[in-house]
Amino acid sequence: MFRSAGLPEDYAAARFVLFLKKNGYLEAVKRHVEAAGRDFERELAELYVSPLLAKAILEVDPTFAPSEKEVRAQIKAQFPRPNEISDAEMIAALEDVLVSEGQFPCTLIVLDEVQQFIGDSSERAYKLQEVAEVCSKHFGARLLFVGTGQSAITGTPQLEKLQARFRISVELSDADVDTVIRRIVLAKKPDKEPAIREVLEKCSGEISRHLQGTKLAPRPEDREVLVADYPLLPVRRRFWEQAMRAIDPSGTRAELRNQLITVFEAVKATAEKPLGTVVPADFVYDENKTQMVQTGVLLREFQEMIDRLDDGTEEGRLKSRLCALCFLIGKFPRESAADVGLRATPDTLADLLVEDLRAGSAELRKQIPRLLEELVEEGKLISVSGEYRLQTRESAAWESEYRSRLSRIRNDTVALASERAELLRTRVRDALRGLRIPHGQSKVIRKVEVYFERPPAEGPAIPVWVRDGWNDDENSVLADARAAGPESPLTILFLPRRNPEDLKKLIASTKAAQETLNARGTPSTTEGIEARKAMETRLKEAELKRDALLDEILGHARVILAGGAEKTGQNLVEKVRDAAQDAIRRLYTRFDDGDSPAWPAAYERARKGDLNALEAVGHNGSPEDHAVCREILAFVAGGKKGKEIRKQFMAPPFGWSQDAIDAALIVLVGSGHLRARLNGKALSQKDLNHSNIGVVDFRLETKTITTHQRLALRKLFQAVGVPAKPNEEAAAARQFLEKMKDLARSARGEPPLPAPPSTAKLEELLNLMGNEQLAAIYEMRDELTRWAEEWQGQAKLAQRRLPRWQLLEELYRYARSLPAAAEVGTQMKALREHRSLLSEPDPVEPLIKQVAQALREALQKARSEYVDLYQRKKKELAANESWKELAPEEQTEILDRYDLSSVPEFQAGTEEELLRSLEEISLEEWATRRDALPERFKKALEEAQRRQEPEAVSVTVPPPPTTLHDEEELLSWIREVEAKLREALKRGPVIVRWE
Repeated sequence: MFRSAGLPEDYAAARFVLFLKKNGYLEAVKRHVEAAGRDFERELAELYVSPLLAKAILEVDPTFAPSEKEVRAQIKAQFPRPNEISDAEMIAALEDVLVSEGQFPCTLIVLDEVQQFIGDSSERAYKLQEVAEVCSKHFGARLLFVGTGQSAITGTPQLEKLQARFRISVELSDADVDTVIRRIVLAKKPDKEPAIREVLEKCSGEISRHLQGTKLAPRPEDREVLVADYPLLPVRRRFWEQAMRAIDPSGTRAELRNQLITVFEAVKATAEKPLGTVVPADFVYDENKTQMVQTGVLLREFQEMIDRLDDGTEEGRLKSRLCALCFLIGKFPRESAADVGLRATPDTLADLLVEDLRAGSAELRKQIPRLLEELVEEGKLISVSGEYRLQTRESAAWESEYRSRLSRIRNDTVALASERAELLRTRVRDALRGLRIPHGQSKVIRKVEVYFERPPAEGPAIPVWVRDGWNDDENSVLADARAAGPESPLTILFLPRRNPEDLKKLIASTKAAQETLNARGTPSTTEGIEARKAMETRLKEAELKRDALLDEILGHARVILAGGAEKTGQNLVEKVRDAAQDAIRRLYTRFDDGDSPAWPAAYERARKGDLNALEAVGHNGSPEDHAVCREILAFVAGGKKGKEIRKQFMAPPFGWSQDAIDAALIVLVGSGHLRARLNGKALSQKDLNHSNIGVVDFRLETKTITTHQRLALRKLFQAVGVPAKPNEEAAAARQFLEKMKDLARSARGEPPLPAPPSTAKLEELLNLMGNEQLAAIYEMRDELTRWAEEWQGQAKLAQRRLPRWQLLEELYRYARSLPAAAEVGTQMKALREHRSLLSEPDPVEPLIKQVAQALREALQKARSEYVDLYQRKKKELAANESWKELAPEEQTEILDRYDLSSVPEFQAGTEEELLRSLEEISLEEWATRRDALPERFKKALEEAQRRQEPEAVSVTVPPPPTTLHDEEELLSWIREVEAKLREALKRGPVIVRWE
């Protein structure tokens, strides 16, 4: 502000000049100083000590001070240099500078580069806001503040604090910057534009391919500015903008003036080159490398390395430029929002380096991948997930570790041979894993088993013997195949020895990279993380190349069937499958006997009890005549478990399906040719299924059961309620025997029931199995029929008599005290001892009638005694004066309270009613209730008296002695009673109760 008004910038000097000007001394003092040959502004710099200024003031105003020394002291005192200027001092200074003729003019104050001034200081932001606020309040709309900066007012947290004061935002967009650059630096003469446009249109294919897949890729609007931007390409302009922001922590390199300079230098560099030449993207590196080193963005060692690569040759120069671009791209932000998707890949680098659009980038694209690999080998670059970055100290340490391990591994031929063999084995296993061959109409799956040593002579799987050209001679392999003979199921897979040295190098490289990753662990620094990613990339690339060689070996593998026939095909799997199908036919010579797609249906029919289930596979004869059943019967002989039977017939030479074997077993059990037992329990045809057949014991049946015998057995079974369908007699037999045991138990039991009959014979029958059991039951059928009829009849009789016996016991319990009970008790004891409850005639009914009659008479007598006493006591109560004075409802209430409203009734028409009445009120209970009647009526009377005399107290007095011997005893009793009553009368009316 002082400078704009022609005043010194120093606050004290400016205030001094304003003082001189206000008092009309300025020009005279100035002339005096200049007349002495001195510069006025220089003297102001020595304001407090300048003798010329002090002398000039005294000459202009002799009254200012007594001497020059006093002048200097007064100036120092009046115009000090303060550490801080207050708001009031600032306002006063502004008024002194700007007010003219008493008026404050409309004033614009521009605060340039506010962002740089504030930086990250909250204090400066606050002070700037305070200055603007104080001035605005004091000067109003006549003073306007404008702040300029590289970022919008919301660009940083500190700038956001100014938003409340600086409300109007005017932003300069990238389009504005581009307009300035095009009008100032890239302007072209109108007559030259058609030629430029023609060249650019011819090269549009090359231009449009640049940086595809990134946010910097060509856009439709680029066509409008291609000519205006030439020799820059819009894609590279966008690249420069990103690079400027990435390499400049202060943000000044992205300023308009710096962009103008960079573009100007780029245009100068290409001005003399042929039409069609464009500025390469790495030009921005050359322009800014010195400043990047100074700011620490670019390490000096990187700059020197990049410079050294440019050895004067074309390739050296290109290597240097590649590294420069890798450095720049590496600085681009990778956060999701800021990431433009640019990576230093060969294609990206070619897009950014092509200069001659007419020549195109084809040659450059061929050359760059090779140069990048050389730079990696030289330790200048590292490859990380397909992109290239500069080698750091950390990545160099990783590289040294890798080289050391690689050298050691290459010299360990034994370990490399072992690794190669394991890789080949793994590759073959992976290729043939899951290879299953469906066999015949049954579609039984045959497994291919891979061996790396000579396979066993026998086994259910199709053997494939893997051999390789590193360990076996091809001719010896062929000789072994021929020697095996045309009957053998063996297949030999021979892996030829191809590209052995390349494979060896790649195996060593993968092992060295993996060991380096394991040894150095997981770093925490950015450089370390990048170095690890580079090593992971190297490992992945080596593995891909190694696996490609292994795939090539497998692609040229020879598949030779025993006997010498070689199989051909499109790939290894096809060859092995073809050979395996021939081997299956050699291995399973008996398979056709049991091959049918209908075995699952036969199994389901057999499980449902269908003895003709084999019709599903086309067999209409007896089950034992089918080839599968015949072989199973011959194998079972003395007995076999289901899993043994399955193992025998699922293996060569049979190879039958599990459905076929299980269906045949179930049918043979149903037909009686086999018997099945699990944990000692016989199983029927319907009890068998896939899940339990493996643990079931199967044996040949030694007996046969005729149709006539089966009919008789079914009739016997049905007589006791056990249903049996044709051909299911074996399953029903066990149920029949268990039912017979239940009948034996139901007809007998604890006394007085008869003792249970012996079931030893039934247990013997239960221990038999299959047809043997059925035959034994048939032999005992008459005896079993008699037992069944006898036990069923006794069970029904027991069901009728046992409840009556229990009723007798309950009645007798209530009648124990009666004279008639003695005889009944004797008879009941005899029934228990002799267990004669079921004897004829019925012994229980007379006893029930006898005890019931005695109980009825006793009950009637007990109630009559109760009624007589009840009625007598009720009459006495009714005659009492206190009772008479009560209202009827009160009388009813008191009677209800003491259970005196009525006399209980009882029902005794039937024995059951009699028992219920005794359960409610027994004979003993009737006597207890009768004895309690006087006391209950006494309490009722007392209650009536209390209601008449609410304040009355109840006093219990002793009754007179039973015998009085003399007058003294009489007087003693009277005095005792009198004393009690007198004491009670003190408390109110007395209700007398006798003890």
